[in-house]
Amino acid sequence: MVTYYIQIKVKEVVIMFSKVDNIDLKILSILKSNGKTPHQDIAEFLNFSRPAINKRVSKLEEGKVIEGYEAIIDYSKIGLPLDSYVLVNVCTLDFNKTIENILKLKEKGIYIESVCRITGDKGIFLRVHTSSTEKFKDFHDSILKIKGVVDTNTMLVIQEEKNEFKDNYI
Repeated sequence: MVTYYIQIKVKEVVIMFSKVDNIDLKILSILKSNGKTPHQDIAEFLNFSRPAINKRVSKLEEGKVIEGYEAIIDYSKIGLPLDSYVLVNVCTLDFNKTIENILKLKEKGIYIESVCRITGDKGIFLRVHTSSTEKFKDFHDSILKIKGVVDTNTMLVIQEEKNEFKDNYI
């Protein structure tokens, strides 16, 4: 049963990617670097008409290749300068409940940007922004109280560089 489901999902992914050509990848590259790029600018850069680019972008949106557009936030400029990744070692049979409980940790000065279930001996990976080391300590103390959490391993981000998405990656 599980194998059958995975095979279906793999076929969906293959079908989805077979509909994306090199022009679509170039469009994705441009939009990834600046989601507000006007379609007219993309059309001029790629030597296409604006309606052709509109149609391609709409197709990418409808096919969920483009899931949405978002602002890139500099968390330090809104009072959350401490950026960290946290590996959470869990012992649970209900990962969804543990993740739900982690996301319930809402307190001023603490923002959990993402929670990922991962392979390996830890189980959960977090990206957390806090206003101070004191707030991070509060977060750490709170997470250790969640049922199933055994311990954590924290890594502070001291520098981050983004890698540009290029159409030649695929």
